[in-house]
Amino acid sequence: MRELRVTRASFLALVGAGLTAPRAFGDARDDLSVLQFALTMEYVSAGLYREALKAVPDLSADTKRVVEHLRDQEVEHVDALRGTITDAGGKPNDRPRLDFGSAMASEAAFLKLANTLEDTGVSGYNGAAPQFESEDFVAAFASIAQIEARHAALVRLVREKPPAPLPIDKASNQQAVRSAFGPYTVE
Repeated sequence: MRELRVTRASFLALVGAGLTAPRAFGDARDDLSVLQFALTMEYVSAGLYREALKAVPDLSADTKRVVEHLRDQEVEHVDALRGTITDAGGKPNDRPRLDFGSAMASEAAFLKLANTLEDTGVSGYNGAAPQFESEDFVAAFASIAQIEARHAALVRLVREKPPAPLPIDKASNQQAVRSAFGPYTVE
């Protein structure tokens, strides 16, 4: 097992996001792969909200406030995951180029996509968490998954949909998540 080197800045970023850095872990490559997967989801989510604030022509004042809040939290997730990956000895993957196309044409189209990506992100965290060798990473994932579930509920409420439509959330594999998120990343 390898000890992690945690800097003061990365520690504060992790604590601020409610995450804790593990002290040691099993197979770092596998854990880093799962962290990179989560980082990509967070890049897409943060980019979605950032782009919506710039491009969606008819965002209501209430929706704009929700989107600003969600954007800020997704950016914090990106920062926390990047710090965790770095502290675990990895190199965070690059931010992908994004294109949300017609989803930015109206508030309704944007919210529909946001709803899909938030729901998929939650199920992606549920599916990825058991893959960790380090139990400390599971705790970090759970803390983000809870917030992502709240994001999904907020988006659903803005859409006047039930905030928690299922009594038990599903777990999705990486392929299912990539199918939902992939069309918006540009190679």
